[in-house]
Amino acid sequence: MRSAVTGRLHVDENLIASRLVAAEWTTWDAPLAGALHDVWAAWWGATLHSRPGPVSVRQTLSFITVATGALRPWLDIWTATRTDAADAQLAHFIDDVLVEYEITELHLGFYDEYDASAELLSWLLTEVRDRADDARLDEPYLLSHLRPGTDAMPEIDEG
Repeated sequence: MRSAVTGRLHVDENLIASRLVAAEWTTWDAPLAGALHDVWAAWWGATLHSRPGPVSVRQTLSFITVATGALRPWLDIWTATRTDAADAQLAHFIDDVLVEYEITELHLGFYDEYDASAELLSWLLTEVRDRADDARLDEPYLLSHLRPGTDAMPEIDEG
């Protein structure tokens, strides 16, 4: 884990996350499983408080999302972290995922096992939109990819 966190692995970090899931790390003895989760929480906090870190924010988010099977808790931490560094990481992340609008089909993990598109897009367009100075987030193309029936975006009166 130290090599993954410090960006010194000789393989893609996401392969390690996928292999941990395959090894059913959540069924390991509680102290060991708890220690892994604590490392990921500390890694995520450190990532949001530095710019840039040894591992990109996207790679870190991908790793911890795949390993834990959940994206929402990590997004909630990012939303609550209102620092210049977290906002700089957000700007970098947005620039990364909006290249060719990759956000609309974004899968995380070495094997693309976690479909993050809808969850991330909704989060970007609602919960942190006020912190993101990127006009691409206002593109109708992105707005059209929000899942129907969500209250993610208010109705827009074009008249």
